[in-house]
Order: sequence, then C-alpha cells, then structure tokens
Amino acid sequence: MEKTKILIIEDDAEISRLTAMYLEVEGFDTKVINDGSTAISAIQSYAPDLIILDLMLPGLSGIEICKQARNFYFGAIIVLTACNDDVSEISLLKLGADDFLTKPLKPHVLVARIGALMRRVQSQQVKSVKTKHSRLNINLDNQQVTFDGIELNLTGRI
Repeated sequence: MEKTKILIIEDDAEISRLTAMYLEVEGFDTKVINDGSTAISAIQSYAPDLIILDLMLPGLSGIEICKQARNFYFGAIIVLTACNDDVSEISLLKLGADDFLTKPLKPHVLVARIGALMRRVQSQQVKSVKTKHSRLNINLDNQQVTFDGIELNLTGRI
C-alpha cells in the first residue's frame, strides 16, 4: 500500500522538522516547504494527499495559499495557527481548509485528525468510482444506471 503523502508548509524549522519526523515514524511520506512563495508549485509537483499549512509564512500567506490551491487541489488541508479565535477558524474553513489546529501542536491529535480526514477523502473517492459488471453500469457520481447501454430510471424507494 502506498504511503499517504503529506506536504508540510511551515517556516519554523524546528516545528516542521519535528512534525515531519513524527509523521514519518507514523508511516507517512512527508515533504517540507518553508516559504509561501514556493508552496503552490510544490503542491502541484508533489501532489500530496494532505497539506499541513501554517498561516504566517514569508512570501505568500497561508490564507492566500489556501485560496489559490483550492482552484486545483482537492485533497485535505489542515491549517496551523497560533491564533485561537472563532473568527479565524470560521474564515479559514470558508476559504477551503478542512481542519484547524492551534500551536503548540499535540502530535497524537494531529495524527488522529489526519486519519479522520483521510478516511473521509478515501470514502468519497470510493463513492465516485464507476462500477461496471458485464452488461450493468453504475455511475455513483451522477447516479445513473445503464443496462446494455440503456439508461434505467430508478427511484429512491424500495
């Protein structure tokens, strides 16, 4: 089974080093970026399953990275911040973050949140798979069923 790829975008060298080290021990594949200006290209080239994104970064802020990344990146984003207020949390979630953690990080909580997000993402990926069995084709994305190429009109009632 392929390891979950996590991109850590954090300018504090000690936090990023310890986070990467802990996640690698837990079985994740990690890459660290310490500058906001290289974050977008790193997301595109590394294609992570999950991003851990600090808010306060040199170059490009975490908020701007989150906004830009959501134009092409559909994986999970966990935002890290030193701020602990509802307004920041709500704003980040509206901008596309999937979860929000305050510093200092508790590594076991981070791993639990990553696990929860990855389960959700993976279950959505399974649901979007088209199922085909000989003459029957089931497309869960658009909720269409065809038999020998003829669309069947099904209802939600049993």
